[in-house]
Amino acid sequence: MSKRKTITLITESTGSADALRIVDTIAGTQIARIDSKIYYPYYRFSAKCSARTLFGSKPISASCLIDGCHGIGATSDPITVHATSVPTDDILEVRNGATEARKAAHRFLTHNLGRRLRTIGHFNVELEAQGLVYKAFWLVRCGDTVVMVDSFSGCLHTLGKRAA
Repeated sequence: MSKRKTITLITESTGSADALRIVDTIAGTQIARIDSKIYYPYYRFSAKCSARTLFGSKPISASCLIDGCHGIGATSDPITVHATSVPTDDILEVRNGATEARKAAHRFLTHNLGRRLRTIGHFNVELEAQGLVYKAFWLVRCGDTVVMVDSFSGCLHTLGKRAA
């Protein structure tokens, strides 16, 4: 009997049938089949930022996800989440702690604001941790190739031969 764990999951918009359809569009004559579903960890932050401009301070709100395995940041649109129970074997292990994630979020948002506003300067970034969330990915096998399909966006990424 498999052990289960309750996680906070980003609400999916791409089901298994959708994942197969997406891979079928690029598979040619190969037959695609679902291999498994994995749950990838992210630290979620909301931020209230301000940047000095010639005309005063400009307030900016942002949402940020920090990859729980590699510490890579990304801004995010508003997301909905829900609690669900999943097999523990399907959950990827968190390798970075909350402290490292907070530092990465601050660094990422400061850099992102500088690029977006095309300025170098001091940004006031106030982070609010919103906990650990998971995103589901479908692993679809197509011949010798494994394709990972994002259950939120439907985007796909071909994994290397070693992952297959």
